[in-house]
Parts: sequence; C-alpha cells; structure tokens
Amino acid sequence: MNIQYPDKDFPENYWLIIGFDGDRAELWMDGELCGDWFYTGNDWQIGLKYFDWSKQMTIRIYPVREHVYVEKKPEQRCGIRKIHVQTEYRISLGTLE
Repeated sequence: MNIQYPDKDFPENYWLIIGFDGDRAELWMDGELCGDWFYTGNDWQIGLKYFDWSKQMTIRIYPVREHVYVEKKPEQRCGIRKIHVQTEYRISLGTLE
C-alpha cells in the first residue's frame, strides 16, 4: 500500500486510520513486523511520525477463527472497510501569565 501526503512542512503527525473486519491486522515495513491490532470494533490508528514518515507498508488481515471468543464479533468477511489519513496539528497559543 502506498500512502500519499505532503513531503515538507509536516504537521505534528499524520495518523493512518484503518477500519477492518477480521481477527487481527499486522503492519509490515521492509519485511519486519512493526505493529499489530486485534479486532475490537474500533479503528486502528497508526502514527506515521513514529515510523519515520514511511510511505510504503503492508497491512495483513487475518480471518476470525470459528471457535475463538471475541466480545464484539466482526462481520464474517476479512478485509479493510475504510482507510484514510488524518492530520494532527499543534498550535501554540502563547504563554499563560
């Protein structure tokens, strides 16, 4: 997966927001496992600043196994429902006196 965002004048952070159905998801970069997220019903939020603004990564999603208990069971499909990049800005409002 390739991610597009501006190369200069970075804000505080970019967050990759992923909504998926499945048992768990893994984030791979350069053949190395860099993060994972088990399905909770909430979106997975990945701070791209932490990964040195990487623009290439692999997301692997695994299906739910039949006899595994999960509190909020996902759809019986396995895949990404939504994905987007959210910008985080930090603005200084001055000092308190």
